[in-house]
Amino acid sequence: MNQERGKAWQAAKETAGLLRAPQRALPLVRKLITDTVSVGFGQCHLYSYTKTRCSTERVLNASLRWILDAQRSDGGIAAYYSLLSGYSSSYPEVTGYIIPTLYDLARQSSDRAVSCEAIYAAERAIDWLLSLQMSSGAFPAGLHA
Repeated sequence: MNQERGKAWQAAKETAGLLRAPQRALPLVRKLITDTVSVGFGQCHLYSYTKTRCSTERVLNASLRWILDAQRSDGGIAAYYSLLSGYSSSYPEVTGYIIPTLYDLARQSSDRAVSCEAIYAAERAIDWLLSLQMSSGAFPAGLHA
């Protein structure tokens, strides 16, 4: 029974998030339609995606955009993304894992502006983590608004 209430509460929360930000509905519907069309007419075998070719720089830039979108105003990185309510609050564990990735992106990018943006995002994440660190050296668990 508690599990059913939890699911109902989550569904209500997701719906409320969509009502607070109705602009998310159109991209969600568009994505569902294009995915349905793609699956319906695309190649239907496991290796069909191995022929996709993207430049390294394009993939790095897309990865950085995704991480920057997930970075909250406090500097931490969101724990998850919901199609209805958007990004969650900052999460220390995820933030700690993403910091080395940001530095790797900065090192690998040939675009100086992209490198600087990645380093700045990493430094904001570090500052946020340090603001949470306890005197024992540990970090708190859970989401932090």
